[in-house]
Amino acid sequence: MSLIAGATARGRDAAVSLMLDQCIVGEVVRELDPNTADYVETIPNPAYTGICRLKADNVMARDYAQAKEYVAEQRLMLVVPVNGSEGIRMGHRVTITASQSDPGLVGRIYTVVTFVPASLATARRVAIEEVQA
Repeated sequence: MSLIAGATARGRDAAVSLMLDQCIVGEVVRELDPNTADYVETIPNPAYTGICRLKADNVMARDYAQAKEYVAEQRLMLVVPVNGSEGIRMGHRVTITASQSDPGLVGRIYTVVTFVPASLATARRVAIEEVQA
């Protein structure tokens, strides 16, 4: 194993050790529940199911000229292992299914908005936005 490959493998192991949450990621299908007559959203064919980590990325202030004010916006990142998460796509839905560190995250729903590509990545990072109910 080359020096770079060994360092990348160790970095990936370290990144995985910080992933204390569980999530499911995939395309949402809306189906009518015959018992309640309500639509239910499911992810019948997940692109990824497993460990993950939610991470706040950077905070930026934006000037909204029409409102004449600055608004702070924070981007959220979903961090998942590189191997096994190759099927995640923009527009996929993310649901947090378990969290060792913050039970308040369980059930939160997000949408994948973009990828943050990197060579020799220690984890796959995708930008997400919370779905407003």
